[in-house]
Amino acid sequence: MWSKNFDYKKFIERILNCPDSRLKEARAFWSKETGFFKKLYKKYPSENFWRGISFLDCNCKHGRLSSLSVFFDKKNFYWISVLNKKWKNFNWAPEKIKSYKFKKDVDDPPNYDTKKQSLRNFFN
Repeated sequence: MWSKNFDYKKFIERILNCPDSRLKEARAFWSKETGFFKKLYKKYPSENFWRGISFLDCNCKHGRLSSLSVFFDKKNFYWISVLNKKWKNFNWAPEKIKSYKFKKDVDDPPNYDTKKQSLRNFFN
């Protein structure tokens, strides 16, 4: 899945509004959000992507979401499209430039007549 150095709980704390208490609701919250994160990680499998993602530029208060379930909402495609755009920007790479090899000498003679041009012929 992910390496031992990746702490997904810190990611969830950074992105979501987490409960501070240790009640049953908090345990249910953490188990639910961990399950959602595992599904998202299977779709977007990069630790660096999840470490660097931020929602400060989106329509949420202070860059924090209420739940990761917004990425699985079939009726509202806004958050799904936001995550897809961030994934595409993360994986974007410029196209490789093709290298062409040219010969120094051309063996084929030109098909048109070549004359030496004088300065007078050039201006006329």
